[in-house]
Amino acid sequence: MIFLDTNVILRYLTRSKDPAVQVMEQQAVALFVAVERGEELVTTSEVVFHEAAYILMSNSHYGIERSLVAGYLGALLALEGLRLPRGERSTIQRALELFESNPGLELADCLIAARSERLGIPLATFDRKLAALPSVEAWHPDSVDS
Repeated sequence: MIFLDTNVILRYLTRSKDPAVQVMEQQAVALFVAVERGEELVTTSEVVFHEAAYILMSNSHYGIERSLVAGYLGALLALEGLRLPRGERSTIQRALELFESNPGLELADCLIAARSERLGIPLATFDRKLAALPSVEAWHPDSVDS
């Protein structure tokens, strides 16, 4: 089992003209081909998915549009050799769905909403956009008399 860092995912999904980076890209592609075939087992975390989305969409890096990023990361979730703790795959997949359909939210917000939804518990947030998601049961503090 291998733990994937964000930079390996980025090298797999992007291309560079820098020869040193191209070597890393070739190594990443070879790894992901083996993962796709189930010949190599890998794992990662939702933090890595978040960081990858942030960098891929950042105008100072790649400037890739939200729907493409969601599609790329969603495809990674389907790889035969990707192993995640129980419930993580569905949480990340749900977060990517929310992310693609809610341009006002970052992937971190969508991961939080998806986890709250999966656990079936209210979400305490002061973020109105996040609390407004139909799938989020927003926590409301009791009235405080002063």
